[in-house]
Amino acid sequence: MNVKKILNFLKLIPNKLRGYINFSIYQMELPKNPLFEDIYIVEFPKSGITWLSFIIANIHNQLENNQYIYPTYFNIDSIVTDVHNVKGLSISEQSRIRFIKSHSKYNPHYNFVIYLLRNPFDVMVSYYNFSIAQFEYKQSFERFIKDKNYGITSWTNHVDSWLNYSNKSQMIHLLKYEDLIHNTFNEIKELYNNLGILITDETIQNAINLSSLENMRNSEEIYRKHNPFYILSFVGKKDKIKKNKLLTRENFLFIKKRSESILKKFYPDLLNKDYIEIITDKEKNN
Repeated sequence: MNVKKILNFLKLIPNKLRGYINFSIYQMELPKNPLFEDIYIVEFPKSGITWLSFIIANIHNQLENNQYIYPTYFNIDSIVTDVHNVKGLSISEQSRIRFIKSHSKYNPHYNFVIYLLRNPFDVMVSYYNFSIAQFEYKQSFERFIKDKNYGITSWTNHVDSWLNYSNKSQMIHLLKYEDLIHNTFNEIKELYNNLGILITDETIQNAINLSSLENMRNSEEIYRKHNPFYILSFVGKKDKIKKNKLLTRENFLFIKKRSESILKKFYPDLLNKDYIEIITDKEKNN
């Protein structure tokens, strides 16, 4: 083998190794039995996936004519399943679709994606409260938003990976959490029109009613009461530190600066809001 061939061979090794590593990472965020038509509901943590999953699960049950089964915190994962738990999840006979939720960064093997986007100020506050309860996070909110694993840089990288640098051949439906709050019916209707699944207005409204804050809160309370290991509070503001206590002006400016490019593209109205307007904004807490 001549020198030129050896050098060319050595050049290929890093690329192959890098490709193998990337493939392994992608495989970790795939179900054990991936199907081409699977629809992945993807979000950065605490962007509203629980509420959206309940709505989709209630629609799914109506399409399946499951009159005696309804989504609860106990069984929601059997209807809209986490990507790491998918094994023999059934396919709807009418929709022929499985909905799978994931927190994965960009994955080229997700052919159909519903990407749920939430503004970074509310995400950081919600994720901080969650991390305290789930991971016993002890640091301040200021340290949290600067943490590369949890904070605003992690959020920016996640959003960028899907909405700025993803494979253009993928089918992506962007759904903003704020739009889902303010116009739930129309956002769900447009989602299902885009998915090509025929459902009635009555089905949509029933699903929204069944996924109300009160119903979800009651379901979570029952689940917590009978599960000695469950300590979280996904629904509502129970035992959570309020936004105006965490989002100081300095923290607000830090988040704004680090997420400015995404805010310009997807939340231009927030760039025009001052600090007081941001911390007094109210939305459905999920």
